[in-house]
Amino acid sequence: MIEYNSKIDKEINVNLSIKRCLFCNNEFVVYRNRGNYCSTRCRNYGISRTCQQCDVIFVKGTINFHGHAKYCSYQCRNLNAMSWNKGLTKETDERVRQNGINTKKGWEALIKNGYVRISHPSDRKGKTHEEIFGIEQSKIIKQAVSEKLRGVSFEDLMGAELAALRKTRMSRGQELYWAEHPDRRIIQSENGKKLFSDLDFKARFLTSRNNFWNQIDNKTNTLQKIFSSLNIKPNKIELRILQELKNINQSWQFVGDGTLWIGGKNPDFWNQKNKLIEYYGTHWHLGDNMQDRINYFLLFGFSTIIILEDDIRKKGLSTYIKEKMDFLK
Repeated sequence: MIEYNSKIDKEINVNLSIKRCLFCNNEFVVYRNRGNYCSTRCRNYGISRTCQQCDVIFVKGTINFHGHAKYCSYQCRNLNAMSWNKGLTKETDERVRQNGINTKKGWEALIKNGYVRISHPSDRKGKTHEEIFGIEQSKIIKQAVSEKLRGVSFEDLMGAELAALRKTRMSRGQELYWAEHPDRRIIQSENGKKLFSDLDFKARFLTSRNNFWNQIDNKTNTLQKIFSSLNIKPNKIELRILQELKNINQSWQFVGDGTLWIGGKNPDFWNQKNKLIEYYGTHWHLGDNMQDRINYFLLFGFSTIIILEDDIRKKGLSTYIKEKMDFLK
């Protein structure tokens, strides 16, 4: 009596007969005229065949080959294998060309029905924003993009690793360019010298530049753009000063990053009313006339004190701040 495990085949529930495979001796359920073997592999095991590649006689099923094996080894099978495109190239395979046509038709239908919007169609290629959108709309778009990216560095947009890679590639690209075209650097230098040797041009250039910078609005707008791109942050001493100021009055804030401009000048700290504080480091402000700075801000109605790095080192920051308590409140 053959012991049968009911888990072998759920069709046992319909009272199918059970047999034992003549090759592997495993039990199996007989259905669909399966015969004396549990599988095609067992049925065909041991049958000799001739390899279609090398004409060697081999026995099917002896290693990893199923009943439908045509080759004696993987090497013979791979030698006779053909790539999916049957050796045809992109230019000669009609299926590739037809797939391209069908894909193009599909996208055209999606675009026509409004399911897909092309952001840069071919009719815009090579055109400026002014040519596409008009002068007024172009200004609005550029202003919106500028405000969105204001104060955002390449590290913020791309990540530190990609930003560093970009800078490296740019510097290498410049080095390669000048190495390949050394004559162009000489030509540029000579053209600049020749241009400024013309006294009439030099006078007009200096007049135009001075007129631009003498207009406070032009100066302020230009410096704001420069400062926003530099992403300036307070240094360690300025952070300490800001903390001491906030302990006295929470209205004090750091504006040395270009947040506040007064007559084309950018102070370091502001109490959001009419008082300013400037911090003068010894290295950067050696020889600067502090009174000129105080008088300039006074023209716009701002009272100013200047904190010197040397005074902080001599007295200590907390002591110096307490001496100026009346001004800071």
